Amino acid sequence: LNYYMGIQNTVNFLREYSYNKRGVREQILNLTISEKNEIIEFISINNLPENRNYKYEFFYDNCSTRIRDLLSSIFKSSITWGNHPSKNKFTFREIIHKNLTPQPWLMLGIDLVLGKRIDQLVNNKNLMFLPEYLEAILDSTKITTMDKSKTLISNKKILIPSNEGKSPNISSIAIYGWIILIITLLLLFLKNDRIFNIWSCVLLTFLSLLGILLCFMWFGTDHQATKYNSNVLWANPSYLFLIWVIIFKKWNKYSLVFIYVIGIGLLTTILFWFGMVQEFNPTIKPIIISLALIFYYYFRKNKFVIYNENS
Repeated sequence: LNYYMGIQNTVNFLREYSYNKRGVREQILNLTISEKNEIIEFISINNLPENRNYKYEFFYDNCSTRIRDLLSSIFKSSITWGNHPSKNKFTFREIIHKNLTPQPWLMLGIDLVLGKRIDQLVNNKNLMFLPEYLEAILDSTKITTMDKSKTLISNKKILIPSNEGKSPNISSIAIYGWIILIITLLLLFLKNDRIFNIWSCVLLTFLSLLGILLCFMWFGTDHQATKYNSNVLWANPSYLFLIWVIIFKKWNKYSLVFIYVIGIGLLTTILFWFGMVQEFNPTIKPIIISLALIFYYYFRKNKFVIYNENS
C-alpha cells in the first residue's frame, strides 16, 4: 500500500470528522519555539515530493507510528516515553479484537487475512500503532533538556465529542459457523449422496477461493502481517482437486492419498488449535470440524470404490 503525506487545513479536517460523526481530541504540546520550528522543518522535509511517499505497514509504519517516530527523531535520547499498563500483555490480534467487537464481520476478515505474526505480545513502543494508545503514552511522556524535565503534553481539549459507547446491533457471528456444521451433520444423517456432493462442492469451492486469496496475500504482496497464515491449513486451494474428483467421479488411489493427507491435517488442526501460535476466529472453528467430517466421508467412500474395483 503506497501512502503519501498530505497537508490539510485544520478547519477542513474538523469539518470532515464532524460530518462522519467521529470524535477529535487535541493534545497541546509543551514545546519551546525552537522545538516547534524543528518539528515544522522535519514535516516540511517529509512533505517534499521525493520524501512524501511511503509503504504503509499495518502495525509498524502507519499514521500513528509516524507521530511517534517524528518525536523520536526530534528529541532522540531527551524523550522518556510514558509506560502504558497494557504493554506486553496483549497481542496485536487481541488489541484489534477489543476495538472491533462492534464489527464482527470486519474482525473475521482481519483474522482470516492476517497471519501469526500479529499473535505476539505488543511492547510499549509498538502499542503506539493505535492512536488511543499513542495518546495515553504521550500524556505521561517527558522531555529532559539541560537537567530540566517537562511533560510533553501541557493541556488537552475535546474539539469534537466522540460517539464512543454507541453499541452495535450484533456482537458475534459464530452462529453462522455452527449452522454450516449442523447442515453438514444433517446431510450426513440423511445419507443422500447427491445433495451431500452438491453441499460439499459449494463449501469447498468457497474455501478454495478463500485459500487462493490468502496465498496471494502471503506470497504476492509485501505485507509482513499477511505472511505465515495458518488459515491455509483449512482454507486450502488444493480442495479444487477434490471438487474435480467429486464431479467427475475420479475416485482412485491418488484421491485416497489426497483425502488422507488433508484429513490428517484438519484433524491435527482441531486437536491442537488451542496450542497453535496463531489464533483462529471462533466463527471458523465449526467450519473446520465440518471439513473434517466431509473428508472423512469421502475417505470412506473412496476406500469403498477402490475396494470394489479391486474385487
